[in-house]
Amino acid sequence: GRQTLKIPAIEMNQHGHKIYLGKIRVKPFMENVKWRVDKWTLEQLAKSGWSISSIQGYQRKLVDKHAGEFANFIKNDKNFSPSSFYVNVRPQHTKFCKIGVVSPEGFTTLTFDTELTLYVVDGQHRLAGIRDMMDWSLDPDIELSFHLTHGLSKQEEIEQFITMNKTQANVKTDLAEMSISQMVIHNPKLLAELARKGNIIIDDVEFLHDAYTVLRALYADKNSVWYDR
Repeated sequence: GRQTLKIPAIEMNQHGHKIYLGKIRVKPFMENVKWRVDKWTLEQLAKSGWSISSIQGYQRKLVDKHAGEFANFIKNDKNFSPSSFYVNVRPQHTKFCKIGVVSPEGFTTLTFDTELTLYVVDGQHRLAGIRDMMDWSLDPDIELSFHLTHGLSKQEEIEQFITMNKTQANVKTDLAEMSISQMVIHNPKLLAELARKGNIIIDDVEFLHDAYTVLRALYADKNSVWYDR
């Protein structure tokens, strides 16, 4: 059976809206807290008779490859991840998530009752990866940070989801990869270090090393269309 969890958190305010930043130990969280992703599914649309008036979920199906990559990354004790996930307590579940007295410094305690369901707005692949990792890892001490909103409706969740993903478009990593390729030139042992970490960078870094060598030559060639570009 599930157990009630008490979780340390910090209360933050934005225009009168309260947001909670907390931390959880992965093992008790996965064992005791129900969480779900509100997915858009073709099956749900079919059940509604293909009615456009049927209110669907709003997130894509989990991509096992992405979850697996995070699981492999975080289970390696040479790695860590400072990124947080974002969950919401919908109005019908607020009674199962109690917020303690808030100190003048903003510290409080969140109490997750066994009947609580958290809706994941951002971070489903990280959570799924952690869940999968727990199937083969006995490390009880891994912790993750999370953001929590208390009482947002499904519509407000969707607004947050769209805003977060529209304003945080995919960040290009080409300049960072170029820097890694330069570091490999000066420190050949770096390749082996990345390999030991099982870092996804290793999949491309050897190719990138050669590719950026060519690019740097083109940048420096005054007769090239890529000169100084």
